[in-house]
Amino acid sequence: MVKKIPQLKHIFLFFIFFVFSINQISANAKNLKLLSTSNNFSLANYLWVNNQTAEEGFTAYFKKIEAEIFNKTYLKINSNEEFDTNLAVTANCKDITVQLDSAGNVNIAEDAINDGSTGIGTLSFDTDITSFTCANIGSNNVVLTVIDDFDNSTDTCNAIVTVVDNEAPVPDVANLTAITGQCSATIVSAPTATDNCGGTIIGTTSDSLTRNGQGTSTVTWSFNDGNGQIVTQTQDII
Repeated sequence: MVKKIPQLKHIFLFFIFFVFSINQISANAKNLKLLSTSNNFSLANYLWVNNQTAEEGFTAYFKKIEAEIFNKTYLKINSNEEFDTNLAVTANCKDITVQLDSAGNVNIAEDAINDGSTGIGTLSFDTDITSFTCANIGSNNVVLTVIDDFDNSTDTCNAIVTVVDNEAPVPDVANLTAITGQCSATIVSAPTATDNCGGTIIGTTSDSLTRNGQGTSTVTWSFNDGNGQIVTQTQDII
């Protein structure tokens, strides 16, 4: 029996696929971002896009095929000169601490909690909460969504944004007026201070507000914002 020789066109197509598959693993094929992320396998889409040569078009075409073969995971070369087939976008988050400003607000960037998220294309970030106020003092759970523009794939991760208030109350009067009298004197109203979160804070003291007899007494007023910030101010009774 005479064995049939495979048709020449089949050999030719196999040769083209083999050559360009080998070329893909060469040093010149490290950037394997495809010319199109659509599922259109029309060869015409890859031959003369952006004035590329036919060879470049064939290379892109077979890269597309191989990428789809690997469960639609797009390929690139890792640091060991090997194909990395685990290129789905991966979101990585970190916890951060932010400080309220003098108005009681703080904003964070969309990528503030990003901690080295990876993907094949250009990544963009979307954090579900980026604005915080005095009502958010303490721990806040936030979610980061990472989008890879290569194929619009997404991944999410969670982080904690701790909001702190380190702004101390500011006395409304820089220097309190001394209270004077002939035989005695009494402070009849407490001074106030303004806080970014507490608003108006009325001073408190454990000192006596009345002095009988000659001499000077000093009253120390405290303004506590309730978030760990305490400011003191003195006032004399003469």
